[in-house]
Amino acid sequence: MYPLIMNEFIQQNLADVGVDMEVEVFEWNALTARSRAGAAAPENRGLAALNSSWNTMEPYNAFIRFADSKLVPPKGSNWGHINDPDLDALVAEVRKTPAGSTQDELLAQIDTKLVDQAVFLWIAHDVWPTALSPRVKGFVHPQSWYVDFSPVSVE
Repeated sequence: MYPLIMNEFIQQNLADVGVDMEVEVFEWNALTARSRAGAAAPENRGLAALNSSWNTMEPYNAFIRFADSKLVPPKGSNWGHINDPDLDALVAEVRKTPAGSTQDELLAQIDTKLVDQAVFLWIAHDVWPTALSPRVKGFVHPQSWYVDFSPVSVE
C-alpha cells in the first residue's frame, strides 16, 4: 500500500511543477526483472524510470552499482546506462580506498555528480519504527534497513 501512496504523492508533486508522470504498477518480481534488464531493454521501451527502494548502508549499494558504467545490465544495476568517465574514475578510487574520511569524500563527490546530473529523483520515505515516549530507553533510530531492538527497554 505504501509504495502506491508514495508514487501518487510523487506524481502530484511533479504535476505541480509541470511534469506529467504516468504510474505503472508491477508485481515485485516483475519489477526486479525489469530493473535487471535495464532501460535499453525492449520490455522497458516507454519507461523513463523505475521506483524501487534499496539500502544505502555501504558504498556499493549506495552509489557504485548505479554510477559505474561497467555495471550496465546484465552485468549490474546501472539501469539508466550512466556512462560518465569522471564517475568511473571516482568509483575506481572508492574501490581501492579503505572506509574512512577519504572514502567518504570520494563518495560525496559521486553523490554531488549524481545530484547535479539529476539522474535520480531522491526520495526519503521514512516508515521505520520511532520511539516517542520518554519511558523508552536505548532506542536508536535506524540508519539502514535493519533495526536493533536488543538495547530497548521501557521504564
